[in-house]
Amino acid sequence: ARGLEGQGLHSRAVDVYLGLDTSVTDDEDFLEEMWERAVEVTMKFVPERGTEVVRTVCERLVGIKRYTAAGELYAGVGMYKEAIDSFVKAGEWDKAREVLGVAPKLKGYVEGLWVGNLKSSGRAEELVEVDAGAGLEALCAKREWETCLEKAAAQSPETLNKYLLRHSVTKIQDHDFGSAVSMILKYDVPTQPQNHDVYLRLAREILKSGKESPETVTSLREVLFKLSSIPAFQTYLQITHLQTLRTYCLKKRDLAHFSGRQSIAMLRYIRDVPVDKAFYEAGLYAKENGMGGPGFVCWNRFLDVCEVFEDEGPTATLSNLDNTDFEGSDVPFDVEVGELTVDDETREKVRDTVLQISLDTHQPQELDHRDCEECGESIYDASLVCGRCQAKCEACVVTGYPVLKNKVRCGSCSKFANKEDWNKFVMIER
Repeated sequence: ARGLEGQGLHSRAVDVYLGLDTSVTDDEDFLEEMWERAVEVTMKFVPERGTEVVRTVCERLVGIKRYTAAGELYAGVGMYKEAIDSFVKAGEWDKAREVLGVAPKLKGYVEGLWVGNLKSSGRAEELVEVDAGAGLEALCAKREWETCLEKAAAQSPETLNKYLLRHSVTKIQDHDFGSAVSMILKYDVPTQPQNHDVYLRLAREILKSGKESPETVTSLREVLFKLSSIPAFQTYLQITHLQTLRTYCLKKRDLAHFSGRQSIAMLRYIRDVPVDKAFYEAGLYAKENGMGGPGFVCWNRFLDVCEVFEDEGPTATLSNLDNTDFEGSDVPFDVEVGELTVDDETREKVRDTVLQISLDTHQPQELDHRDCEECGESIYDASLVCGRCQAKCEACVVTGYPVLKNKVRCGSCSKFANKEDWNKFVMIER
């Protein structure tokens, strides 16, 4: 080839250079040098063959993975798209972008390649910066929720809400309710109507399971408080408030006595909490706080619930039981007993205690009653509704019991409390 060059037979010299390939030698450095010489001779002496020779040499270079060299040759003859492709294969993104200085129309093409590269390499955070939708979807698919939601929040409230709902639904499916509630709180409980069904399901799942931590229930109360103006959430808010306040009172010796009435008040919500656990806890905390009669009745009902479950299964309803003790109360009967949540050992201890009390005629064995302030009828002490005149009371914000005429309004939430209970609570908390 050098001899042909010396004789001025440049085109033939180029052919000889191009005749060298991997079938002749496996010395790739040598091949690259000879092919580049072919291009040099062509461009200097036979420019009419320029495009043909450069294309051939570049294809050869790509074949032996000398992508950067191919890219530089392509760029030198104005084959910019091919140059970009070669630089991208080499991972030389800066060089690929430099080509845009002379070929700005290819900017969209380069960006598309960059997005594809980020997707295929799983670099979702970087992908968000150039294609927010694709990047967020990638983060969502990888369940990198913290980053996904932070990036979504930086885009727009609508984008944040979309991925916050995705997070909530995923966590509900995983039964990781605490994580769902925590993230909703972190982003200040978006109140868009499309969120309501998810929030309602989350509340139902947490309360009906009866197994979530007090911290999760407290967080749920904070979520529901921000939704308190919406009727569908008000019952769940009342339940979480009572449960959270009871947990708080039980930690303080001077407030623990409130837990008995708080637990008995919970019985009106047994459609939304585990039935067996509600009666067990009402009996337990009533008994511990000097409410022997209600405690006995609630534990007796707890045992009835367990027995009807064993006989008829979780779809049996309380209406199948003797409901004499709760007639005229607001404790519902048309409720399925559901699955049992209290363990067998505890159940047997309750059974022994109930048997002992039932044999002691000196022990109180009935619910407490009060006179309705409107009609004078003797009614169940904790009932918010009089069975005779249908007069209704608000639930005391401290105990969950009916608010009677001697009442006070809470300055923070504007709810009412019985004045005596409020004063005791506030006095101890000062």
